[in-house]
Amino acid sequence: MSRPPDYEWEVLGEGQDPIPGDPSEIRNESGRLGKMAQTILDQIQLLKDIASDENAGKFHEKLAESANELKGDLTKVADRYEAVSHCLDSWADDLEHAQSESLRALHRAQQIAPAANAPQMTQAPDPKHPLTDQQKHQEAAANKAHQHLQHELDACKKQLTSAKEYRDHRGHHWMQKIEDSEHDGLKDSRWDGIKNWIHEHAGWIKILADACTWVVTILVIVSLFVPGLDLATGPLAALMLAALLGHTALALSGDGSWMDVGMDVFALCTLGSGSLLKVALKGTVDAVEGTADATEVAADATEVTGDSAEAVDTGANAVDAADAADATEDGAKATEDASKVAEDTEDTEAGSADEVENATTEADKADAALQTDKASRAQTVADWSKAVSKKLAAGGENDFVEQMEKLHGLAEQFPDSPQVADALSHGTHLLYGMRVSFGAANVADQFTHWAGGSDDINLFRNAFGGDLFAEGHSIWNPNVENSPLLDFKSVDDFKELTTTGAWE
Repeated sequence: MSRPPDYEWEVLGEGQDPIPGDPSEIRNESGRLGKMAQTILDQIQLLKDIASDENAGKFHEKLAESANELKGDLTKVADRYEAVSHCLDSWADDLEHAQSESLRALHRAQQIAPAANAPQMTQAPDPKHPLTDQQKHQEAAANKAHQHLQHELDACKKQLTSAKEYRDHRGHHWMQKIEDSEHDGLKDSRWDGIKNWIHEHAGWIKILADACTWVVTILVIVSLFVPGLDLATGPLAALMLAALLGHTALALSGDGSWMDVGMDVFALCTLGSGSLLKVALKGTVDAVEGTADATEVAADATEVTGDSAEAVDTGANAVDAADAADATEDGAKATEDASKVAEDTEDTEAGSADEVENATTEADKADAALQTDKASRAQTVADWSKAVSKKLAAGGENDFVEQMEKLHGLAEQFPDSPQVADALSHGTHLLYGMRVSFGAANVADQFTHWAGGSDDINLFRNAFGGDLFAEGHSIWNPNVENSPLLDFKSVDDFKELTTTGAWE
């Protein structure tokens, strides 16, 4: 039966229903618990049959022992369910009685409130026209009736107060009975306590775990646009591991999906594979550089031998050249004197031309400086774009770019070396592996955020939508449930399938 709306209780000085609740819902829960108790009792009977079955062969004693041990625990559970079912059923009766009393008080108050709250009509005294005895009697009777109605209204309020006190007293009584039913020797395991704690704080665990994945995403994206920056593997691994631990705890408690755990493991694997690929490439470059250094030493030794032979021939030629030089020295001096006279004449003529040219060049220099500055800026942007493209092509790793440039440089320096060619081929395969690892990690990461559902995005959506503290949620466990921004039913179904609670 539905209760009167909140505004009707104002006649009794209440802003809302003073005794809310639905006894029929409580009885439904009582019946459900009773059925569970009966189901457990049926299972206990099956265990008794197993324990008394002598046809179990050589496993009879072990089966009987296990059945009797389990039967004892199940009996306590069944007793607890029966006790709670009885308490809820009785509490429904008491709540129904309290609500019935509150309705009686409300209906009576609604009948008398208009008259009881109406202002009294009294006639002002007039010395020239005093009240007659009959008028005085009528006025006194009206005042007495009004006071009586006010007393009745007060009695209705007291009746409601008594109903509320009865509700509180009986509610506390049955709550204590339910708590006492727990003192039956059955205790939750340590894991049950941890699981309950995780469930109570699931909202914040989801928020923090998702925040770790977002921090990793932002750092990776920013690092892509800083060509000389390589992110340290340690901090990234720590953030990913924190997200993995949070999602694993939620999955174990039934508050999260194992799909999130799988995506975190995949992210850690791609991070680890990237680190291994970098180590392998560096080893390849170091090995081929050692080979190149040895080749250079051998080439230098050969060159020294050739230089010694050439020096002997050069010495002999130098003697002949000295004689010829003495013969031409005198002629060179005469030619030099003539050249000086010509140069003095040319310098005088060039001075006037230089002055005119300097005035013209100043404007050209200013314009050239401006063009040089523009070109420098354009070149800086072009160099930055090229470096970012190289880094992106190398799986976001600047170290990969540098090592591959070393390999290409060695290949140009030693084009006929089979060792360098093999190293370059091996490095190229490692580069392809890095690209695949980097691409797969980023696709999985973005898919998880947008199609798998981001708890941090849902936090802000629910905060602005007023659903952050929906029913069953609090500041310690905010509501972060919402549909993904990119909604794929198959993904939703898979997440539900991989949630432990869905199996129970």
